[in-house]
Formats: sequence, structure tokens, C-alpha cells
Amino acid sequence: MITTDLLQRAVSAISSRDPETGYGLTELLRTGSILPQETQNIKDLHFFFEGEKVLINRESIFSHGTESIEERLVIKYGELAEKYKLQTAETDIDFMSAAKRIHRAGIETLVNFEINRAVEDIRKTESSLLIKRHRQSAEQVIDILKGLEPSSDSLIKIEEHDPLYSTEVSPGKTIHFIPFPFSFDSLKQAAELQLEYFHVRFLISILISEMSCMLYAAVTEGRITGIILLDKRYRHMSQVIEVKYIATVNSKPAAPETAMYPRIKGTGTFIIAGTWLLWKEIWPRAHEIYLNAESGAADFYRSIGFSYRHPYSYLLKTPQGKLLLYITVMAMNLSAMPQNLEKAMEKIIRAQFRYLKKHHRAEDIKRKAAVLIVSTCIGPGKNAFLRTEAKNLLHKYSGKIPESTMLLDGLKEEGSIRTTPVILNGAGEIPVVWDARYEEHLKGVFHLESSKRIPAVREILSADYLFDRITLITPRQASADELLWCHNKEYIEKVAKTSGIEISSLDPDTQTTAQTYITAKLAAGGVFSLIDTLYSTAAGSPGIAFIRPPGHHAEPDRAMGFCIFNNTALGAEYALRHYNAKRVLIVDIDLHHGNGTQKIFYNRKDVLYFSAHQFPCFPGTGKLGETGNGEGKGYTVNVPLHMGLSDLDYQKVFYFLLCPVAEEYRPDIIMVSIGFDLFHEDPLGKMNVSPEGYALMTRMLKELADKLCGGRILFVMEGGYSINGIKKCGSRVMQELAGIPTLPPDKIERVKKENPAGLPGLNKAIEIQKEYWKCLKVF
Repeated sequence: MITTDLLQRAVSAISSRDPETGYGLTELLRTGSILPQETQNIKDLHFFFEGEKVLINRESIFSHGTESIEERLVIKYGELAEKYKLQTAETDIDFMSAAKRIHRAGIETLVNFEINRAVEDIRKTESSLLIKRHRQSAEQVIDILKGLEPSSDSLIKIEEHDPLYSTEVSPGKTIHFIPFPFSFDSLKQAAELQLEYFHVRFLISILISEMSCMLYAAVTEGRITGIILLDKRYRHMSQVIEVKYIATVNSKPAAPETAMYPRIKGTGTFIIAGTWLLWKEIWPRAHEIYLNAESGAADFYRSIGFSYRHPYSYLLKTPQGKLLLYITVMAMNLSAMPQNLEKAMEKIIRAQFRYLKKHHRAEDIKRKAAVLIVSTCIGPGKNAFLRTEAKNLLHKYSGKIPESTMLLDGLKEEGSIRTTPVILNGAGEIPVVWDARYEEHLKGVFHLESSKRIPAVREILSADYLFDRITLITPRQASADELLWCHNKEYIEKVAKTSGIEISSLDPDTQTTAQTYITAKLAAGGVFSLIDTLYSTAAGSPGIAFIRPPGHHAEPDRAMGFCIFNNTALGAEYALRHYNAKRVLIVDIDLHHGNGTQKIFYNRKDVLYFSAHQFPCFPGTGKLGETGNGEGKGYTVNVPLHMGLSDLDYQKVFYFLLCPVAEEYRPDIIMVSIGFDLFHEDPLGKMNVSPEGYALMTRMLKELADKLCGGRILFVMEGGYSINGIKKCGSRVMQELAGIPTLPPDKIERVKKENPAGLPGLNKAIEIQKEYWKCLKVF
């Protein structure tokens, strides 16, 4: 515990370096403004400063004694001094601005204190071997320290520090592995974070020592998310890379002063991956990576390939699991690699193919990881060497690996961009199709179906709670032959002719730009890629395709209502043709009726089309009597609804009509055309559905799929023209798909007590459909 004696020793140490600050702290200690810990609790070390509880890092106390207490005392004294300044100032300042200034003053007081302390020590020991190592004079080292000046935003500018390895951990959020960026701002960040071992005094001692080149950091959005200190040493007559210390922001409890630091799940694995790449690139003679760790970390280190050595040693020779995936993604983001690293990565890729050839169990976790690593190498990315190596091996093992057809499809887009960053994906269970290329359609053109919808989705997927829960799937383009399943040749050629033209109109609502044809093929192909993923993995995982342009209005021979090709209808055909699905259920929960999807399957029974939509409304189809034709009679279910309906109304439609019909139909896969225009703020809609309503519908559809088709369900984005609505409703959909509970337990049960007769459109639909479905009854 933090005793009075420890506090007195810390204050004395401060006084010996800065008498003025030491005097002030001595007076505060004497008058009881600084108080020791009251109860003996080694897990919660703290003292009180002016009545405020100040936490002390336990590991720092054990490793560095009173230094961490000194650090916190100096910070609090700097804050107190700034408070007095503000109280005596004549100008008014709001509370939030004052709080920020006080916090910043405390942090800067500490950094300046430690810099001055280091300068004083250097002047006393000019013959220090640490300084001689640099072949610099004491004054030159002092100039380096005194040259550390704060910037206005206190962020680390990545471009100034030459990132060694990088990867996007979610769309728009990149994590970089860099040599530690010694600066006043990075020291301020370290002071705020209080990471185990890496307090300011220790970092400054590293800066002026021979170890400075062995300190690395993970940085995201200009802020430190983790630090690692390495060392080259000999162990049992072999050279090894030792991890002396490693710490991440994730290990810190959440606190207001560190809320701005990104907490990226997997940062520790990322840092170890960067260390492995350094090992193979710079220190190839080293035998292994070595570290000491407490038993509590055993599961983590074993899961990524470390082997245990008594009593607390862990050794890494061959990476496994998520570490292997991180390494592959980070390597794919390198435009070039030295020969040592090329050889190491070539060995990894060959090992994946050998494993895929030998082990054929679909539920094998290692097999799924191997498929993911191979698909990462043949997908987008800067590294031509890895892609060529994977491509050659894929052709070599074609026919010997069950997934080879799916993987070869990823090589068909010879014209696709191959220099985009590879996003770290595959850590989670929910496959998601998203690609920045979907922004190309109508880019720079004012339109309700705006390219801004894709960045809005990026924001959803960047949420920390989704990291490690989603797998990003790289979409392929649909071929012209595949488009012929649902569209005629003349129409496809008409769209193709718009390529390269700045802007064209296919109908009064539907325009194209130079890249629309390619983007529309990528939208349909994205649904194909998602279906491939759902059928190549164990059942039980839903998926979602955030694509554009939308599709459910597109008819066989024409574009309509912002739609170019009918993505969901094409996806249904893909499942029927490629995976021998016998029955496909399409559920359309866009505000508008999907006239194109209905028309394509109106005479068939292998696809059941269900739509609940606002009526009257564009496009004017979807009346109660539109139930199918010929063999397809009864396999079109329309529920036209009047405007202004709420979450509970849609819940009734699902519970009393969709669910019983689906149970009688028994689909092999469920496809959901999901529009976010039911949201009450949508500019084109007049419904009153909330984000919670979207969560409810998603939960019910997911449970229906679990019951009927082993969980095989995919959602395809259609409309939704409020960016705010996409973010709010899309977030709730993703949380439900990822198994993050957001609804009260009794929310779905409530509908069982309702009467569908109170919703005229629903009751009329049940009355008409009961002719075809024995399960239905009129209330």
C-alpha cells in the first residue's frame, strides 16, 4: 500500500531535483492535503491529493519503486498550480476548457521535470558510456532533450516516423508499427497512459541509451496504443530476440483522461507480429523470440504459437492462429520485402497449402485460418511477390483442395486495383462485404443514393465492439454471363456502354457515372462472394453485404429507382445454381416494394418473395392481389402498409405472417433485402421505425434462420437515404448479427399478446395468403 513513508520519500526525491516544487509538496503533505492509502489493498494502490484519489500502477511500483509516485505527485502539483492561475485570472473560461487546460498543465509539468532531471544527470556524468555510444558530447544529447517541444494538437504525425508495418484493423482505422517516436508529445501521451513499465523517466533513459533503437510503438490516429522494448541477447549459446517489456492501452482500465486513446482489440498480437517481421527482416540469425511472462498470460501466448519453458519463459519459432493472420496482412501491405523476409513468408504460405491438402474437415479452425490466409494473399494488397507465390501454389493445388474453385474466383479480376491496403479481417465470425470501390458510383454527383453511404458504413464497422467479431470479405465482379441469369443481354450492354462517360441517365431516377458498370458488377459479385463464404464455413453465422448501387427495383430489361442490377435476385440464382439450394426465401424490408425482384421470380416456386412496404408509394407495385403466377402462384407475399407504422407493427408482420409461412416453406437459405429507409428521419419515407425496430427485425430473422436453415442468412443493403439513419440502424443490425445483446429480454415476447386485426394491411394479407399456406389463420 502507499504509506506516508513512501510519500515522504517521493517528495524528498522531487525536492532534490526541483526545490520549489518539493517545497510546495512538502507543505501539502504537512497540512494533510496529501494523504496515504487508508486500507491495505495491493491491487488498488493509491494516495489522496486534495481529496482526489490518485491511482498508482502496481507493476511500476514493483519495477521502479517510488518513481511512479513521484510522477503522479508532479502531475497533480502542476494541475494545482494551473488551477490557482485560472482562479486569479480576470478572463472567464468555461468548465470544460478549464479542465482541459489543468490536465494539460499537469502532464507538461511532469515531462519538463523529467527532461530537466535527465539534463542534470548528463551534466554530472559526461563520460557516461551511454553518451559515448552515440559518439556525441553531453551538450549534443542535452540539445536533443531540450529540443523536445510540444505541438498544438499533441498527436504523433505518422508520416514523420517512417512506419515499418501497417494494417487497417477496420475500414478507415489504421494501426502502425513504428520505432518509438521520441518527442515531447509522445512523452506526454506516455504520462497520460501510465502503461506498465513505460513511464516518462524510463523512456527518457532509453532515448539516451544504446537501447533506443530497440523501442517500438503501435500508433493509431496519432495516439500510442502499445509499446514494446526488445533486446538481442544470447540464451543457451543461441542468439534470441528478447521481449523485455510489452504493454498496451487495452490493459488499462477505462478513465476519462485516456478516453481519446483507441482501444483496439488485438493490439498485443499486432505488436508481436511486428516483432516477428522485424526478426525475419533485420535479425535473421536469431533463433527465436523469447520472453518472460506470468502464468496469467499463458493462454494468450500459447494461442499464437509460443511454447512454454519452465518457470515463466515462452519461446516463439513458428507463429500460429491470429498471429499468423496479422503477419500475413501486414506483409501484404508492404510494397517490397528484403530477401530474408520473402523466404520466411514463402515458407508460411506453402505451409498453408500443405495443410489444406492434408486436412479436409470443414469445421477445423486451423483449416479456416489457412483458407483466410491464402485468400488474403490473392486479394488486394501492395505485395506482388506474395500474391504471385499464392497464385502459383493455388494453380498447383487446384483440384486437391475443396476451396480451390472459390479461391480461384478471386484471381479472375485481372483489372482490379491491387494496391489498396489489406484490412485485417477474419478474426471474427460474421462475414461482411464492404469495399471503398462502392463509392465510385455517382462519386462527386449530388444524388439521394449518395456515395457517402459507404463511408457511413465504414464508421459502423470501425466501432471497437465489432473488432474481432467480423470478417471482411473482398468482393469480386459478377461476369456478364452471370448477369444474364436475371437481365437480358441488350440491357446489360446498355449499362456497359456508359463506362467512361461522365454522367448518363438510364431512367428519370437512375443515373450512371464513368465507373458505375464496374461498381454495379462488384455489387452483385459481392453478394456472390458472401454466399461463397456462408457455404464454405460451418452453418450458424449470418452475413451482410454493404453494397451499392442497390438492386431490388432493377427489372430484367431496365434500371429503376436508383437500381442497376438486381443484386439479391442474382444472389438467389447463385445459391440455386452453385450450391444446389432447392428453396430460397427473399425477405424485402425496404420502405419501397421490390418490383424487380418480384418480376424476376413471379412465375417460380423455388424462390419465395416476401415484401412488407409502404403503400401507396413508389413504384406503385406490391398490391395484396399480386401473389404470383402459374407455378409461382402463392410464392409472392405482399404486405402493403399505410404510412407512419412503428417497430411493433413490423414485429406483428413478422410474427403473424412471415414466420409461419417461412416455417411451412422450409428454405435452404434466407436472403434479406434490407433498406434503412424505414427509419423515421428518412427523406423519402414516412414510416416511424427506430434503430431498436431494426434490431428487433434482425433478431427475429436471425432466429428464423437458426430454426429453419442452420443459421444461413445474408442481408443485402438496398435503400436508406439518411446518413444518420444508416449509422444508427446499421449499428443495431450489426450488433444483433454479432451476438451483442441490445434488446430487453421480453421485447420479442410482447408481440405474442398482440392482435394482427389491429393492423388492417396485415390482416388482409393473411386472409389472401391463407389460400396458399395452411399455417395461416385470420384473426
